[in-house]
Amino acid sequence: MKCQTTKILFYIFVSISLCIFCLNSCYYDSEEHLYGDVADCDTLNISYQNFVNSIMLSKCNSCHNQTSPSGNVITSNYSGLMIIVNNGTFRGVINHLPGYSPMPKGQNKLPDCDIAKLNAWINAGAPEQ
Repeated sequence: MKCQTTKILFYIFVSISLCIFCLNSCYYDSEEHLYGDVADCDTLNISYQNFVNSIMLSKCNSCHNQTSPSGNVITSNYSGLMIIVNNGTFRGVINHLPGYSPMPKGQNKLPDCDIAKLNAWINAGAPEQ
């Protein structure tokens, strides 16, 4: 009887160990999954004229233009955009930081490379040209 109990406990132990091993072996961290695919993203020499304006045109200006500035925010020109860049709102909304309304509203977050370029632009002082 004691031998049979020992065998059962042994098989239970082996089964649990195999389950734990299998579950742990299926988990992995990939850099792309954790940080997005920004390895090939060139964030050098980003300016309003050569990159930012096109993102604003395609993703923001339909709601934040001079004719109908949603939230009193204008992204359709450099001076309007600089107001929210300088007060930190722009960085908060594009990065979906807590306390900010994630933009673009009702859409997916911008691609990781675009966000990296916009952050690099802000960090470089948000040059116009």
